[in-house]
Amino acid sequence: MSVQRIDFYLDFASAEARAAFDALPAQLMGASYAVRYLPLGAGALAAWERASALGTPNRYVCERLFAGETPPAPPGAASDQAAARLQRAEEGARAAGVQHLPALIVGGQTFTPPLDWSALRAALERAENTDTQEK
Repeated sequence: MSVQRIDFYLDFASAEARAAFDALPAQLMGASYAVRYLPLGAGALAAWERASALGTPNRYVCERLFAGETPPAPPGAASDQAAARLQRAEEGARAAGVQHLPALIVGGQTFTPPLDWSALRAALERAENTDTQEK
């Protein structure tokens, strides 16, 4: 079983993004996935400043920012690095054809509100089956 990646482009000022963020764990329970949170728009720079060493904000950071809190930045966090990460996220969103936030991308397929969770789960399963067949 391989872990499939979901690229989750979000805006902290969006009620739809918050609803998708909150629903995601329960809607995809039992599926094998990892989420790469890619904030854009309001609050995005703060999220990128608090990104982990892996380069993207984790669920905890995103949760705190949705709640209107600003978690402390890790030691050595630099605004220029955060701005560069934000710019890469914006470029990635454009390259993926993202036109509305939130957008969840699985295996090249983009899902935007209203989210069809069963279709997103099916996309995860298709991507997993493709990975399994290629091995």
